[in-house]
Amino acid sequence: MYVTSDGVSFTPTQWPPCSTANALASAGDRLLALGYIVNEPPAVFEWASATESWGELAEYPFDGASVRQSLFVTSGGVFYAGGLLKGASNGGVYRSEDGISWTPVVELEGLRPDMLTVEGDTLYAGATPASGGARIYAMDLCE
Repeated sequence: MYVTSDGVSFTPTQWPPCSTANALASAGDRLLALGYIVNEPPAVFEWASATESWGELAEYPFDGASVRQSLFVTSGGVFYAGGLLKGASNGGVYRSEDGISWTPVVELEGLRPDMLTVEGDTLYAGATPASGGARIYAMDLCE
């Protein structure tokens, strides 16, 4: 992981003892990363610019297949994640303002989200049912 203040010079950060950083998202002055600590479940990390270090915030509540960039986005200062909660049978889209607590936005019955993206004030979720054929869902974030 590298940090830059000008987009030209990059300095390596002291990334926690993780094997990977699977996703990054920023909202306002907060930068969160999803990754794995060796032999531990996935976790949420936050960059502290004052100390120029990463700190673990919380265990990531979704299954390991949900820890990827295509399922982690931001809009309006809020983090959105798509995935399957550990132990759940349905996937969904969840929101968090702090990276610690996650509130369901919508449940995708019988589906696991494949990707999320934000365009303007609309959050799009793509999912593929077991029967085949892709589905696209759209949600107005201003409501």
